[in-house]
Amino acid sequence: MSMSWRLRRPGSEDAVLLSRLEIKTYSLNYRGILPDDMLDGAGPDNP
Repeated sequence: MSMSWRLRRPGSEDAVLLSRLEIKTYSLNYRGILPDDMLDGAGPDNP
């Protein structure tokens, strides 16, 4: 099975998805380093 990829510059329609990705990445990598309530309360509307 072959997969192909197409790269493009992100647009404004990608903002929420990219924000969620960044928040999830921070949450996974900084858990135990930063306070849990800080990581748990973060979201696209409350970065």
